[in-house]
Amino acid sequence: MDGDASDLVTVASYPGLAEAYIARSRLEAAGLFAVVQDEHAGLEGGLHFGSLGGVRVQVHPDDEAQAIEILNAADPSAGEYVDGVPDELAGEVSDRFGPRPGPAPPPPPREVEAERAITAACLMFVFPPLVLWAIFRLVRVATLDGPLGSYHRRRAWLAAMLVAIFCGLAALGVAMYLG
Repeated sequence: MDGDASDLVTVASYPGLAEAYIARSRLEAAGLFAVVQDEHAGLEGGLHFGSLGGVRVQVHPDDEAQAIEILNAADPSAGEYVDGVPDELAGEVSDRFGPRPGPAPPPPPREVEAERAITAACLMFVFPPLVLWAIFRLVRVATLDGPLGSYHRRRAWLAAMLVAIFCGLAALGVAMYLG
């Protein structure tokens, strides 16, 4: 049954390696011989960027119809699954783990500004005008109302120290240049 690679037919094409390997595993679990083709087409320096035609999954021509049926049946959008869980297990999973939580609430504005301040403070060493943006964000952290957890308070203090160090180095550089 194992023939030449030219004897194989493509039953599916996927944008990435992970999806193609999952499909191949499903086919192999059903007892079919499956091959992932073009898996190295998008490799560059060890990273996979995807190939233009996608990563193909191929089987023997005799198994083509069965392979397509298996892959179509395994598609979660086909209605056999509820949130990635088969219908017959959906009640059991929700009983065991409780209802699925809703979306997470947005973080407080002060914490968002503290994250933006530390980002600007780190990037200002690469692009100096960002020091103004970092200072603006630090002022916003200080003036906004609302909670500021200890983690974000430390990040805001770190941003303030980086801004102070940057301004001190800039002043020293100007003094040395003029002096």
